[in-house]
Amino acid sequence: MNVLITGGAGFVGTRLTRALKEEGHTVISVSRRDASEADISHRLDLSRTDSIATLKALLKGMPHLDVVINAAARQPGLGEFSDFARSNAVATAYLLDALEDTPPRRLIHLSTQSVYAQTTQLPVSEDKPASSSAPFAASKRLGEQIALASKLSPVIVLTPEFVWKGTRR
Repeated sequence: MNVLITGGAGFVGTRLTRALKEEGHTVISVSRRDASEADISHRLDLSRTDSIATLKALLKGMPHLDVVINAAARQPGLGEFSDFARSNAVATAYLLDALEDTPPRRLIHLSTQSVYAQTTQLPVSEDKPASSSAPFAASKRLGEQIALASKLSPVIVLTPEFVWKGTRR
């Protein structure tokens, strides 16, 4: 299977790349940094308007994609609302625009449990109301809605729950 991972050099993208390669899949990464573990790695900032044409050109020279996993995101922290919106929502729209001529068989959009109202009960139920009190949560929720509005491919939105055990490196 040919899999494109946006954000392939990030925390989640790197781990997904390893797992998919162990299963024998071909992994193509599009990320702001080189993704050394991917079979093919392209440095590209998807939040830039010119990324649409660049990604379209890259896709024309690649084998057909079975799955695109959108793991690219600006993580919570300091920044202007526009920074989060550009990285987590606009970049998703640009990705979909770039895939228009070569749609994958499936699009998987990674979101976060932060889009739901705060709770101490885990896992977070998707029937909880959406929470947009922070720029990160609001931008990730908008990214979900943009992905779900796509008519290019069947879309799956995943809201993984990360539980840290031990120390992080």
